Amino acid sequence: MGAKDKVLDAALPLFIDHGYHGTSIKLIVEKSGVSTGSVYHHFSNKEDIIKELYAQRKKHMNNFILKNVEVTGSIRKALRDYWFSRIKYSYEYKNNAKFIRTFFNGPLVQSEYLISINAMYDNLQNLIKKSMEDEEIIKMDTVFFFYDLFNACDAVNLYFETENMELDKDFMEFTFKKYWRSIVNMAI
Repeated sequence: MGAKDKVLDAALPLFIDHGYHGTSIKLIVEKSGVSTGSVYHHFSNKEDIIKELYAQRKKHMNNFILKNVEVTGSIRKALRDYWFSRIKYSYEYKNNAKFIRTFFNGPLVQSEYLISINAMYDNLQNLIKKSMEDEEIIKMDTVFFFYDLFNACDAVNLYFETENMELDKDFMEFTFKKYWRSIVNMAI
């Protein structure tokens, strides 16, 4: 493993446990076993480490989720596939998910977040827009739609985490149905 990867691997749990302000370059150096010079060779500052970690973890999560989402069928099936994959990802990759949740709304990663939505979620976003146009789901801003979807999935993940529960497919199905009822257009 190269120095850059050692820095990233050491920094991830430090940022999760201590936050941005509680994690110093010195602490990252101690935990990673690389020199301070090596850290600064790969990263200009702590913000660059967070941005790199976030971009890597977010891409990993998106790839994991989107390989399980079929966007050529119904919006309900696509969102259910997304729901189950997102929850499963957070369960299987707890530290990645915690890191993403911690820095999701932070100013350091907002541009990366918006780029990933526009690039990786285009097909799902198009299906969502079409479903809104067809009045299958409630019309709303698609950026808000994604925030709502992400936060609803995170609420389920936090429940599993805080209650120290194993993944429960029946409960996941219940929570998806609850979410679906919040967006389906009842006027149809």
